[in-house]
Amino acid sequence: FNTALTYLDCGFNQLTQLDISFNPSLTLLSCSNNQLTQLDVSLNISLKNLYCSSNQLMQLNVNSNTLLNGLKCSHNKLTHLNVSSNTALTNLECGNNQLTHLNVSKNTALTDSWCRDNQLSALDLSKNTMLCHGSISVNGQSKTLTEDATNGRITVDLGKILSKDSFDKVIDV
Repeated sequence: FNTALTYLDCGFNQLTQLDISFNPSLTLLSCSNNQLTQLDVSLNISLKNLYCSSNQLMQLNVNSNTLLNGLKCSHNKLTHLNVSSNTALTNLECGNNQLTHLNVSKNTALTDSWCRDNQLSALDLSKNTMLCHGSISVNGQSKTLTEDATNGRITVDLGKILSKDSFDKVIDV
């Protein structure tokens, strides 16, 4: 056991299991592109970046990881993702899952959000005023968000994306 380990990159190894419960000092875990069906990060409260995309995860609990800045969990089988306790989150990539609901109202530091190709019927981005890059899908329609190079602000009014009509207010760029 290496309790002082802060960085672990074990991606692209066809892992089916990963026990990091004895690595409480981890600040970065990159375990993408494996065959993990479970990942328990509840004891890794120092995590700032978690990259677990392209596995077979059906659930991911990050409630105890309040220091997370980056969470990349795309291309899994997630049906639920609660990021309400991850208020330091600036980058969220959760696309290509089976999410039907995503609440990012407490993630006011988000600058990048890539959550397209889920089953979202609504997404409220009204509290995410720092958001400047990403791609989202609601009701089967995808939109790309990009930063305006002249003033560093998003050039479209995201507002509340609740229906197809209001979703059309976000334009493709």
